Amino acid sequence: MARRSILIVAFCLMSSASHAAGDIAVDMAMISNGDLRVFGTLAPPRAASVVLDDKFDTRADQDGRFAFRIPYHPETCVVTLRSESLSRQAVVGYCARPVAGKQAAAAHPAPVMLAANTPKGEVGPRGPQGAAGQQGPEGPQGERGAKGDPGPAGPAGPPGPAGQVGAKGPAGERGERGPAGPEGKAGVAAAALRVQVEECTAGGRCVATCASEEFAVNGTCSGGERPAMDENSIYCFALGASPTAMKARAICARR
Repeated sequence: MARRSILIVAFCLMSSASHAAGDIAVDMAMISNGDLRVFGTLAPPRAASVVLDDKFDTRADQDGRFAFRIPYHPETCVVTLRSESLSRQAVVGYCARPVAGKQAAAAHPAPVMLAANTPKGEVGPRGPQGAAGQQGPEGPQGERGAKGDPGPAGPAGPPGPAGQVGAKGPAGERGERGPAGPEGKAGVAAAALRVQVEECTAGGRCVATCASEEFAVNGTCSGGERPAMDENSIYCFALGASPTAMKARAICARR
């Protein structure tokens, strides 16, 4: 009974608190997801510091709006707000704590507190979304799934570069000698060469001529004379002013 009386008195104080210089309007005060959330407005609107239970402080914006979202559970489910010379109390909704033991629960039933400044039985307005909490620890790895069916074959890729030439392999075993082939035709006998020599004792010209069935293939002249030739003969010419003996040689082959 004493606890309930304290809450009723606090609620009355909260509803009637005001100051000649202004007021602190509480739009919502409740416990949600383990945090204390208090939203309100300063009147007249101004940017000023707001303190909760002399432990936590925040700052109202230019329009006088302020908000608390803190991991805090007041023992009496009543909080005190102060800003400059203003002060007021607010009852915290959904603030009752479970009492251990059945006898204690029967002796002190937990009251269900509603949001501050709202009629009994009505749910207060929804507050703004709070900031995202820290990321939780990574969960355990799940079981490995079954192997899926093989996909279709992809297109053939471009040919790769040519590889290096490998080492020469060992020689294979020598096979058996094959049978002799058929006898070939008799070849034409090689043309016989003959040397035709002509000695000229005097004069500026000496000629060695092959026979009519032969032709000249090469020739020489003795004494350093200049040679010349046609199809049948080798010609030697003296270059000096005094003609000397010369020797012409013609190499003749059968036609």
